Amino acid sequence: MKNDKIVQAYDRAAPAPGTEARIWAEVSRAAEQSERRSAKARPVLRRALLAAACLALLGILVVGGYAAYEKWRLPEPEPYTLDPEHGNVSVHTEQSYPAAPTEDGAPATQAPEPGTEALSDAWFIQRGREILAKAGIEEIIDDAVTVRRQKHLYWNREEVEVSYPDGEDGIEVVFDAERGVFLGMTGIRWVLSDTSACRTQAEADELARRYYESLPVEQGYVMTSCEKYDEQFWSYDFCREVEPGLYSWYECVRVTINPVAGTLEDCVVFYVPLLDDHQPGDVPLTEEEALEALRAQGINVGSGNGVSIEKVVGIPNWMFTDHAGVNLQAPDVSRLCWKVSYEWEGEDFTTSTYYLVDYYTGELLGGDTTG
Repeated sequence: MKNDKIVQAYDRAAPAPGTEARIWAEVSRAAEQSERRSAKARPVLRRALLAAACLALLGILVVGGYAAYEKWRLPEPEPYTLDPEHGNVSVHTEQSYPAAPTEDGAPATQAPEPGTEALSDAWFIQRGREILAKAGIEEIIDDAVTVRRQKHLYWNREEVEVSYPDGEDGIEVVFDAERGVFLGMTGIRWVLSDTSACRTQAEADELARRYYESLPVEQGYVMTSCEKYDEQFWSYDFCREVEPGLYSWYECVRVTINPVAGTLEDCVVFYVPLLDDHQPGDVPLTEEEALEALRAQGINVGSGNGVSIEKVVGIPNWMFTDHAGVNLQAPDVSRLCWKVSYEWEGEDFTTSTYYLVDYYTGELLGGDTTG
């Protein structure tokens, strides 16, 4: 996902011409040295994180050293119109191939560099074949395939979906169209060679971990949850640990297993990077200050019984703000927040509401209510 809004936030406080170029040269030199030391081990998403970090560092150096620093603020939302046929997805093209093409037989594991030529259908088909082959599904990968280029309207992201015929529904593998990053797959029945039915929760947890570690995704995430829909459909989240005990569900890999059959059913990758732009002297809001920030917006949730406050990584959604609406594009970044929650007991039902307050600025970023 593009991080244009991160860049824009710092561009507003740009220094005199020439200053940025000099600083960027230093940042690039340091980044290249780091890249050479660990290029063999770093996956694609890690390179994307490095690029974002360099841009953020450039902004901090420029703004902190030469101008008044302007922090990120909640931008106005970008609304979108649902596709009448596909909802949150708008399809550009769909091309079927009688047999999976290749590009000189070369593996498709190398991701493109920013600004290089767009990846071809053949590249994505080859990359999908490699992933399915690793999953032990080789009998179908040379059959006819369909490549669909689309835009995910909510995430504001160009995607490529490669569909392989298999049984009634087939297998679909999804990639980021610009970077080639694997975003997930459905319809798969991946069986590791030495797996069997799980008899305990611990065995199911370990199986989910093994599948996560076998996927071409960012590694080092922590297992944070397991949601059991029925005895054969358990969904696990592996999330980035932002700081000890604090996890981001927006930098996350979700794997779903069948603990009875020992199979991986599907997976999906979430990637909305955290923008933490606070300066060394910045002091976060206290819990009471977070409540005061809400009261300043005309929202009085009180305190004490029925109210809970916790530090979270949140994604802005504009709920309860002047720009609240439906079908709004997700922002490009997530933020450290105070999550203020409370419940109201009615005669027939209970209403649950939460608000997201920026951890450092006190800005209301949204929330939700259900009942």
